[in-house]
Amino acid sequence: MGASHISNRSEQQARRWSRRGLLTVLGVTPAAAALTGCSGWAGAANGTTTASAKAAAKKPTVSVTPADGTKKAGFTSPVEVTVTGGTLASVKVTGNDGSPLAGSLNDTKTRWTSARNPYSGTKYTVTATPEGAAAHTATFTTRSPGETFLGYFTPEANSTSGVGMPVSINFTHAVKDRAAVQKAITVTAEPAVEVVGHWFGDTRLDFRPETYWAPGPTYPVSGGNAQHTTWSGIMVISERFKQTRMESSTVGLGDEYDISDVPHAQRLTASGTFVHGNYWASASAFGHQNTSHGCVGLHDAKGANDGEKTVDPANGLNGWNLPWSQWQAGSTL
Repeated sequence: MGASHISNRSEQQARRWSRRGLLTVLGVTPAAAALTGCSGWAGAANGTTTASAKAAAKKPTVSVTPADGTKKAGFTSPVEVTVTGGTLASVKVTGNDGSPLAGSLNDTKTRWTSARNPYSGTKYTVTATPEGAAAHTATFTTRSPGETFLGYFTPEANSTSGVGMPVSINFTHAVKDRAAVQKAITVTAEPAVEVVGHWFGDTRLDFRPETYWAPGPTYPVSGGNAQHTTWSGIMVISERFKQTRMESSTVGLGDEYDISDVPHAQRLTASGTFVHGNYWASASAFGHQNTSHGCVGLHDAKGANDGEKTVDPANGLNGWNLPWSQWQAGSTL
């Protein structure tokens, strides 16, 4: 009886445990399966949506200045290409004549800036390619010269000039608002020195300091003879020729000379005064005799009392012949 009782209790307990285990399995497993099923479906949907959102958010957006389609864009500022949501792999800007407009990227490769301003009257095509994305193309056209005016300047950028060379700008049209134009132009020097602009009429603006940019030597010359005296005053070299032809008829002197191979000729005035090499005169003449038809080397103080006229400051780049007070008076600022 005792054993049978124990056995019955064990069987009953085993049945209860079995039912509990079965209930546990039946209760937990479907719930877990259902939960896993729901989680799997929702996660896939949410994951797809999140990936799409991230992809959309990371898509690079390119912007070009001047804007795409501009017909009369300015040409006084560099071209800029910027990107948001990414970086730039390459930028190419080409004019309608095939000439490239070079530029460079910033450190973060999010902005490209052209090294110089675009030319006037030119259509440009911009092709900007972000990293890992398709190329973006834009076009714009700058205003033509007829709608504005241009300034041609000397000396050229990165060139070497003499100590008396002013910065001279000649405009294609008469300037009405001289003050506005002069204010927009900046000329600096190293070491720093005050530089003032002076207007020669309404189409030419020159800049220079009170004294020469730096000291320089003078050389013995053979100047103009008594019939063709040389200009007195300070003259600036504005053009250089390794070799050139000099013909007297071009300066109103008939057929007095025609030399086809004048060496190392350097223009001093617009009217035809040059400093040049001379191989046909005696070496003893230089520094002692005036034998030319007006051409000289550099200004020689010994000729100041020979009845010579001082060159007009506007004749070539010779504004140094104006006292500083008169030069300043020619400024609109």
